[in-house]
Amino acid sequence: MKFGLLILYSIMGFFMAFVVCGGIGFALAAILAVFKSLRRPKNLWFMLAYLFGAVICFLLFLGGLSLCGWIEERTHYASRAGIIFGAVFPGFICLSIIPNFVSIARKQTSGIHVD
Repeated sequence: MKFGLLILYSIMGFFMAFVVCGGIGFALAAILAVFKSLRRPKNLWFMLAYLFGAVICFLLFLGGLSLCGWIEERTHYASRAGIIFGAVFPGFICLSIIPNFVSIARKQTSGIHVD
């Protein structure tokens, strides 16, 4: 039972690390769009889209935290170190998402079509 909880918490920790890094990337992209909106007013729409993505990521993170808390209460806080294990070690891989968001936002706000 405890090993299964450890695996579950590790997966949830990885998911939350992925969502948080995506949210940070969206927030940085929104800041970039605000700064570039002086030259191109269309970037305000990009800013709204990036902020919407950041809010969705924030809400997913809060939902994951509340789900972890609900499971912990039911299992008497067994194997909760798996959240840290799943968030920290694979979370370093998720940090590579943030520069990708910023580079795509730099291209989109400059008028370059990105697929």
